[in-house]
Amino acid sequence: MSPQEWNRAALAHAPVSGAFLQSWQWGEFQRNVGREVRRYEQGGVAAQVVSRPLPGGLTEWDVFRAPFTQALAERLIGDLKKTNGTFLHVEAAASAGVAGGTAAAARLPEHTLLLDLTQSEEALLAAMHHKTRYNLRLAQKHGVTVRIGGAGDWPAVWQIFAATAKRDGFSLHPEGYYQKMLTALAGPLEDAQTCTAHLVIAEHEDDLLAGMILIRFGDTATYLHGASADLKRNLMAPYLLHGEAMRIAKLAGCTRYDFWGVAPPDAPASHRWTGITRFKTGFGGQRVSLPGAQELPLRPFWYTLYRLANRLRGK
Repeated sequence: MSPQEWNRAALAHAPVSGAFLQSWQWGEFQRNVGREVRRYEQGGVAAQVVSRPLPGGLTEWDVFRAPFTQALAERLIGDLKKTNGTFLHVEAAASAGVAGGTAAAARLPEHTLLLDLTQSEEALLAAMHHKTRYNLRLAQKHGVTVRIGGAGDWPAVWQIFAATAKRDGFSLHPEGYYQKMLTALAGPLEDAQTCTAHLVIAEHEDDLLAGMILIRFGDTATYLHGASADLKRNLMAPYLLHGEAMRIAKLAGCTRYDFWGVAPPDAPASHRWTGITRFKTGFGGQRVSLPGAQELPLRPFWYTLYRLANRLRGK
């Protein structure tokens, strides 16, 4: 299949969140960071599978947000058993389980927040929490501006990514991973049939205050990665960053804005995503739950050892 045909097939069975992971361009980006990518089509259903190295020289195969049928699973497993893969990790587009699968820890958000961009800008503002609306307007009042960035903005954005990771205690990919993503997924935001990635940045005077990587595929704009500087936090730049990203995506023809991950609805206040969930839900939107993960052994002996090692490490 051509890239265009592949993307059409991926969008025809697109899940509510994460369809970009099945785009042709995302697969090429994964190749650029050293992963093997295989693509399968069965009865009009397409699935892209990506390798991931494991400790001890083992390999897993991942399929994320594909419409995963039993027939397609059997074809994949039969083919992947010929590789050195240990198991197939599946986080499908729908909840249908695959025979022989074992429940596993998910690596994608199992809960997210989707915002309907077909509403008028006035309706979008009215649906926000009053504090979110206030902070967004405060940023505007104090002269914070938001724009689509270019390659020359990346070094400064990376600095605030690294600072945010250190401040909030989460891990990042190496800098080159994001650079390759922006290169492999370069293209106009208005192109709904191609997966594209864009830097969106918030500034005040000569200071970069916040930035994000926004992914567009089909009708959905996804907030994939973001960060904010310690500088001028009183100007509330992250609020305007998202507000303007939504407006930019809406003008480009997107009908949904995906916040890419919130805490479960019944999560305790101690959940590590409580703060970011409070921030995201302030913009309104609808909570959506997605299927969990399954693993299907390709080499049962090595897979059993892998699971045992993870239990011993407390994973």
